[in-house]
Amino acid sequence: MDKMVDHVFVFEGAGKIKDILGNYTEYRKQLTEDKRSAKAEQKSEPVKVAQPVVQAEKKKLSFKEKQEFEQLEKDLERLEEEKLAYTAILSDGTSTNEAIMDAGTKLAEIVAKIDTATERWMELAEYV
Repeated sequence: MDKMVDHVFVFEGAGKIKDILGNYTEYRKQLTEDKRSAKAEQKSEPVKVAQPVVQAEKKKLSFKEKQEFEQLEKDLERLEEEKLAYTAILSDGTSTNEAIMDAGTKLAEIVAKIDTATERWMELAEYV
């Protein structure tokens, strides 16, 4: 083949074609030189060590935080019961205007308390 060929097209795949001037033996020599140079480049490059991902330390709840967590659970239950009571007053058709206004104001306060207590409970629950 070396006696018949003076020009070689090498199909490398993915649509790449390499044009080699010379015969097949010269192509094989060039191929081994390319491999050697690639290995030399790999050895000369510093080894990249993957940095370990530092996870946030999971802290444990302090004694006071545990007490707060337990108290929040109790408070949330009580607030939910109060919310239901004021909702019942608002839904009752026999309530006076003053009772409805008072219940609406107190219901808004309770809902705000529930929201803040729930957020804090969820923060503490992450560490339980």
